[in-house]
Amino acid sequence: MKETDLGPPVAAWFRDLGWETGWDVYQEVGLPSGCCDMVVRHGTIIGAVELKLRLGFDVLEQGARHRPFVHYTWVAVPGRPLHEGSLQAKVCDWLGLGVLCVRDAAYDGSRLVTESVEPKLTRRISMPDIAKYLHEEQKTYSPAGSSGAPRWTPFKAVCKEIKAAVAANPGLTLNELVAAAKHRYRTPKAARVAMYSWLHKEIVPDVHARK
Repeated sequence: MKETDLGPPVAAWFRDLGWETGWDVYQEVGLPSGCCDMVVRHGTIIGAVELKLRLGFDVLEQGARHRPFVHYTWVAVPGRPLHEGSLQAKVCDWLGLGVLCVRDAAYDGSRLVTESVEPKLTRRISMPDIAKYLHEEQKTYSPAGSSGAPRWTPFKAVCKEIKAAVAANPGLTLNELVAAAKHRYRTPKAARVAMYSWLHKEIVPDVHARK
C-alpha cells in the first residue's frame, strides 16, 4: 500500500459523513504550517489530514504543526483500529489529533475507514481566513499523498485568471489585465510589476506580451 492508496477511501469517508451534506476535500494544499496531504471543509469548519504508512513521530509532528491553523486535525494510517487505552491512542489524544485507520474489507476488497481517536476542536485558530488557501482545482489536481508531485499554487491560480482574461478580451493593456484578473497582491501596482515580469519572461502559458 502507498500513501496515495489511503487518499480515496479517506476522502470518501469525509464526503459520506452523516451530516446534512458531506465535507469538501482538497488535496496537496499549501498551508502556513506546510504542505498538507488533504484539507477538508464543511461550511466554516476546516480540517487537516496527513497520510502516512505508519503512526510514527513524523506524522504526529506534522499533525501537531497543522493543529493551530485548523479546527480539527487527523492522521490516517493503514491497519486495524487502535485499541482504546493503547499508548498510541493516548499520545494522539494528548496531542489533540484524530486517527483514521484504513484496512481492506474481507468481503469485497474495498477499504474501510475507522476513526480510532476523535480529534479535539481548536476553537480559536491562529488564521481565521485559512480558507483563502483552498481552491476548487485542488480537489482533483494532484492525489493526496503524492510526495514531490506538482500541486496547485497561488501562482497557477493567477496564471489561470490571466489566461481567462486575455482569452475573453485579446489585446488588453497591462492596466486592464490587472483590473480584470483576480490576483493575490495587495495593490494594483504590485500586481502590475509581477505580471509585467511574468509576461515578458513568457512564463504564463499561451499568453504573450507585445509593445
